[in-house]
Amino acid sequence: MKKLTILFIFCLAGVATNSNAQALVANAGNMQTICPFTSVTIGGNPTATGGVPGYTYLWSPSMGLSATGIANPSASPMVTTTYTVTVSDNNGGTATSSVIVAVAQMPLVSNAVMTQVICSGGTATFVPTSNVIGTMFSYSASASSGSISGYSANGMGNIVEVLTNSGTTSGTVTYTYTPIGPPPSNCIGPPANFVVTIDPAPTTASAGNNQTICGTSTAMAGNTALVGSGMWTLISGAGTITTPTSPTSGVTGIGVGPNVFQWTISSVNCGASSSQVTIIGSPPPTVANAGADQYVFCNTAATMAGNTAAVGIGTWTLVSGSGIITNPLLETSGVTNLGPGNNVFQWTITNPPCPPTSSQVTITVCLNVGVDETDLSNTITIFPNPFTSQITITSTKYEVQSIKIVNVLGKEVIGHLSLVNGKSITIDLNDVSNGIYFVQVGNTFRKIIKQ
Repeated sequence: MKKLTILFIFCLAGVATNSNAQALVANAGNMQTICPFTSVTIGGNPTATGGVPGYTYLWSPSMGLSATGIANPSASPMVTTTYTVTVSDNNGGTATSSVIVAVAQMPLVSNAVMTQVICSGGTATFVPTSNVIGTMFSYSASASSGSISGYSANGMGNIVEVLTNSGTTSGTVTYTYTPIGPPPSNCIGPPANFVVTIDPAPTTASAGNNQTICGTSTAMAGNTALVGSGMWTLISGAGTITTPTSPTSGVTGIGVGPNVFQWTISSVNCGASSSQVTIIGSPPPTVANAGADQYVFCNTAATMAGNTAAVGIGTWTLVSGSGIITNPLLETSGVTNLGPGNNVFQWTITNPPCPPTSSQVTITVCLNVGVDETDLSNTITIFPNPFTSQITITSTKYEVQSIKIVNVLGKEVIGHLSLVNGKSITIDLNDVSNGIYFVQVGNTFRKIIKQ
């Protein structure tokens, strides 16, 4: 009778056994976490043990694997994937094992606004955010020009920096942020730029020095706006600005006294700077008139007849001769101690900064007036005296170059006549009123009477 031998083979998950060999064991390796677009080697070390050596491997799924038939393929899945390896030995035994390859979420800089515009001296602020909780951020920074200062070249986390632009055009600072995911993956996300534009502050305005002018027009002396644009405005007083945007604009119609103008330089984003100038308008002084020349007889005092200074201040001064001016600031001042002959005085009206105006008057003094018989009796005869309409003057010794007839106020009636030696001249005085007159020959006077 034949004996029947029955071989029982027990299969366990991941283990194949028989009575003559160690059980076949498959080892897919430990769970691993990777960053997107990276790879990791899976499988154990070794991937198969036991059974009858001479192993074959089959990994599934194949997506993301460098190979499916090797012990330790490279896995680069796009999403978390469970890979299973089936190991077969030379005795036909099999064993399986699985491993999870987790794909960590890619950290991103998720801020919606990645730009900021500030003025020079303003604060750049940025608090980065991410789609992945626990993300950290590193950054590097660079400026568009050397006129930008105040930024850190490298750093971590938030930005709170005061930036300055010392130039005349806008500049930028670019902060390049790199997100770093939390452990265990510490995935590094794509960089993102936070760009800060720094506008320069407007040029500090200067309206120039205060002015005191003669007349009603002048030119401004504001500074040029290197940054921003300038504008003149009238603050108080009167004046028409010819070109308001020109720092050296002309101004017309300036009022008398203080007139205040403002020069403002402003920029679109960075406010304005302003400065004021006061222009004091002064009208030209009244045109001076010292009055008619005067003739003073038997006296050394007279009264001036200057015009009133409606604008400015008038002052009497002695130019030649002699005389004491009682009140030099009074247009009708008295004058005493006049010397014999011609005494010249000047009436000047000033109103700075305008040029002064002046006029002169001559006061002639004769001390021998009233003496009927003078030295003229031997050389010059005047007849009839008194007269009714005409007088005749005869020179018996001298040729006379200048003969004048004046009234008692010194006002000239007839003048600049000449008389040849040995000749006579007849003067018609029919149109003058009755009264006392004087014939002046040089500095000598002779009284005549019309009846």
